[in-house]
Amino acid sequence: MLTRSLVFTAMLSLAVAPFGCSSSGDATSSTGGAGPGSGGHPANGTGGSVATGTGGTATPGSGGASTGTGGSSSGTGGASTGSGGTATGSGGSSPGSGGKPAGTGGKAGSAGGGTPGGGGSGTGGAVGGGGNSGPCDIWVAPTGLDTNPGTEAAPVLTPQHAYDLVCPAQAGAANGAVCAGTLSTMCLKAGTYALATRIEFKKTRMGTATRIITMMADPAAATKPILDFSTQPRLACGDKPADKNIYGIDMGADWYRVKGIEVNGANDTGILVQGSHDFVENCDVHDSADTGIKISSSSGYTGSGTFNTILNCDSHHNNDPQCMGANADGFGAKEGTGEGNLFDGCRSWDNADDGWDFYGWTSPVTVKNSWAFNMGATTAGTMSNGNGFKMGGNSVPAAHVMMNCFGFDNNGNGGHKADWGFTNNSNPSTITCTGCGAWNNMGGAFQSIAHTGDVMYTSVTAAKAAAAKRTATGALPAISTL
Repeated sequence: MLTRSLVFTAMLSLAVAPFGCSSSGDATSSTGGAGPGSGGHPANGTGGSVATGTGGTATPGSGGASTGTGGSSSGTGGASTGSGGTATGSGGSSPGSGGKPAGTGGKAGSAGGGTPGGGGSGTGGAVGGGGNSGPCDIWVAPTGLDTNPGTEAAPVLTPQHAYDLVCPAQAGAANGAVCAGTLSTMCLKAGTYALATRIEFKKTRMGTATRIITMMADPAAATKPILDFSTQPRLACGDKPADKNIYGIDMGADWYRVKGIEVNGANDTGILVQGSHDFVENCDVHDSADTGIKISSSSGYTGSGTFNTILNCDSHHNNDPQCMGANADGFGAKEGTGEGNLFDGCRSWDNADDGWDFYGWTSPVTVKNSWAFNMGATTAGTMSNGNGFKMGGNSVPAAHVMMNCFGFDNNGNGGHKADWGFTNNSNPSTITCTGCGAWNNMGGAFQSIAHTGDVMYTSVTAAKAAAAKRTATGALPAISTL
């Protein structure tokens, strides 16, 4: 079980478990890998909703405005389109022949516009069968009901119930068992979801490389759905609830993806990644009472905390006043071990403690194309550190790698240790930072970090960096353009 202890020792290093605290010298934080699998999501069945497969639009199915074989497919790196055109059916209001999930991980189809079979032009009609379109198997909305079937027209209310529909619980399933059924994706409509209990993805319901279990924002929405955990019970520093209801999203299983979600006000870590080959993409996590997004190896299952990817995420205004600012970092991999972890295109600011904290993590982690600024300046406590990139601690060796990373304006207002752009924090291994830059940090630029090809943009301020708009793909803009 994860612990949340606090030991205050000025001028000495600390080691704590989740919700613990850090102090001077080697500041600690709470306890805690990459690339997409092949395949992605299988295709729609005949007559399902409009779908894409390999190469162009899909071949028409029989009846209704529907597509045939195909479906949204993502291989290594993205979606591709399939072959074919658009079908038409005879007029009327009955659904087309699609509408049910097809094949392993298949998607539910939408109704066609007319009675199945025959030619002619369809005119619309009600949603048929599963009634879902695009990549979404189960729909969730703030106005939904958990007694609903989870179609787009009749969504469920809670993400945890949607997860149970996508991955039904299996009596007696052992850790490592694969998710039952054939579905893979739950989509959340925009709006706010008030949640008093964590969302838990369980290691008795694993995804696979060809069936990544996904919780994502509505692809058509202009704003992120907000998971608001501010009504979770507030705990004192060091409390260890038996129900583990301290996280926002607890990813305890392998081959899962969380994409396009905003997470607010978790009682501890906003998104805790404890599986293997998990993905957190385009998420915005803030106002957590501990680290925003953290990788941990404490799930108790083989491979925990390995080959995980945190891509194009923001983590900010995380604060832990109950621990006097000791642990609330933007991102972290702490007090554990796990190879193959990657942070790419991420931005951390206005957190009580550090931007990145790899305290006591024994395996190399890669961080690239990422920014850390204004640590400790707005939410610091007496135990805050306020470093941009803190690459270790407790004299634990790990040769972390950084490239195209920038730490600036880290000038905490009450922490007990100088705030560096980059620091090894007693990590004895050689840590490299290529094409990185650091400026206007209270403690200095690089502390015991091997840096080459430094690039400085001293006109870039914390205010400019926080306001910078991400590109259409979710990537940060070139910092030189700010």
